[in-house]
Amino acid sequence: MEQVLLFSCGRKRVIKVEDFIGKEIILLLLGIKQREGFKKPIQYINHLGENIYFKKIMPITARQWDMYMYSIIHLIVFDYRYLSELIKFNEMIGGDERVDKAIENSNKIYHPMSPPEDYRKRYIWRPMRITSFTPQFDNDEWNVTIPIGYSSIDYWMRKLRKRSICYICGSEEGADGADGEEGADGTDGADGADGADGEEGADGAEDGDSDESETVD
Repeated sequence: MEQVLLFSCGRKRVIKVEDFIGKEIILLLLGIKQREGFKKPIQYINHLGENIYFKKIMPITARQWDMYMYSIIHLIVFDYRYLSELIKFNEMIGGDERVDKAIENSNKIYHPMSPPEDYRKRYIWRPMRITSFTPQFDNDEWNVTIPIGYSSIDYWMRKLRKRSICYICGSEEGADGADGEEGADGTDGADGADGADGEEGADGAEDGDSDESETVD
């Protein structure tokens, strides 16, 4: 059996109930599965036959859903810029240990090669021309990563921050002193990456008063 889910952002996803690998609580919330010993759950269905629980009752975006499904399948976080959204969804369904494992795995392989990839703001970045390499960069703190654009002599260099910036809320973490002045985007005299998209809006919830399936416009 297939069911179309309508999310608070207006996007839709189709799930095959018999092949669903998410937590059982999700099917219970959607009214698709009935818990033994309990009355038949309410299904919130619109006139198109779409399940609108994640739009009207517990607002969830399609991006949160996609990140959840990706993380439990691959055990890795698809895009760390939206980690807070994944964590929020995971908390709403009571926690899934596969999501925790995905976050743990992603923390082990963080290796940005340019400012846009450094969404956790762990590094200080500087552009550098190979022909003008100076002793101040020739040490264990700075290392060369990749060329800038199509240049064969201009490269990015990075150095681990002495105090990190939270990539979710933007606040500084740690007590060590900072290096010299840096740009707001994490670079030292170089352009950085754009910020993440804003949160998507959600409609308010509606209460149901029947133990049968309901049709909601």
